Order: sequence, then C-alpha cells, then structure tokens
Amino acid sequence: MSPININEKNAEKITAALSAANGRANSHTITCARHVSDIADAANDYLADLGLNKSRMVGAKVSYTSGDDVPNAYKWKRKVTHVHLERRKSGWFINSIEVVGIWGNAPKTSYLLTCEQDKIVVAKTRSAYRIIPIDEKGRDR
Repeated sequence: MSPININEKNAEKITAALSAANGRANSHTITCARHVSDIADAANDYLADLGLNKSRMVGAKVSYTSGDDVPNAYKWKRKVTHVHLERRKSGWFINSIEVVGIWGNAPKTSYLLTCEQDKIVVAKTRSAYRIIPIDEKGRDR
C-alpha cells in the first residue's frame, strides 16, 4: 500500500483501503475515514501536549488498534483493524492497514518518537521540576 494523506479529499480512498483490508469484518474494525482522521487529530493533540509544535512532529509515528474492550468471558477470536500513521510535513499519512485476529482486549494507541523529539520532550519535562540534592553519603538533604 502506498501512503495516503489523511484529509477530506482522500476520504473515499481511505474508506476503500479500509474496506479492502477488513473484508467482511466490521464489528470491531475501523470502517470509515472519519475514524482515521480522529486518530490523527488525537495524535496531534497528544504530541502538542508533550511540547512538540507541528514542525517538530514530523517523523512521529502512531500505531492504533481498533475494537472496544470485551468481557473476560468473551471466548472468540475477533478481527480488529491495525493502522500505522506517520506525521510528515504536509500532515498525517496512513502507511499501512492490516486486520489481525486477537483474543481479549486490544492494545489501543502507541506512539513512536524520533530521538530529536525525545530530547525535546525530556527537556520540557525536566524543566518542570528540580532534583533534591544529596549529601556525600547519598541521602537527601
């Protein structure tokens, strides 16, 4: 699959790619472009909360698995949609869509940051607190 820019213009293309990947499965899967757009919007918000501006978000990746939580007594394997998104200069792109069979609850969202993004996030976090100095015996002063 070639990457697809997530925007209104490509909504039909995204929905077609989802339909092709999902096949007949639709209960626990992503079936429309709007859901993918919501995932990208949530990722933008999350990265902004970490302290990254839009130009610094380039290169970040998001992995999202669909499907609500199911009771422990749910005894069947179910098909869920797994999408991989990547932030580029012109916005979020879908890199891949796959359907996987899982038991129980699916992991939801995971984020992958570049080393540069990690440095920015760590520096921002560390600027919010100070460290208690320790004495020569290793105890807090």
